[in-house]
Amino acid sequence: MGEKLIGMGAWSGNGDADAMWNKAASCIREVASKVLGVSRGNSGGHKGDWWWNGEVQGKVEAKKAAYTEWVECVDE
Repeated sequence: MGEKLIGMGAWSGNGDADAMWNKAASCIREVASKVLGVSRGNSGGHKGDWWWNGEVQGKVEAKKAAYTEWVECVDE
């Protein structure tokens, strides 16, 4: 990866600091996308959804019902 960046002139010292920074950043992004590839973004859904199933849903609903019942008892 370093050789590719050097070949693209990412570290050339021509111009002001902003121009050098922008050139280096664009070269790094280009090489990284070639080496690592580019994803299409979020795959949809949440990453933690693999553990959520009917059993978990039932237990969550039971816990909510128990909490609601407890709150009503405390309020009396």
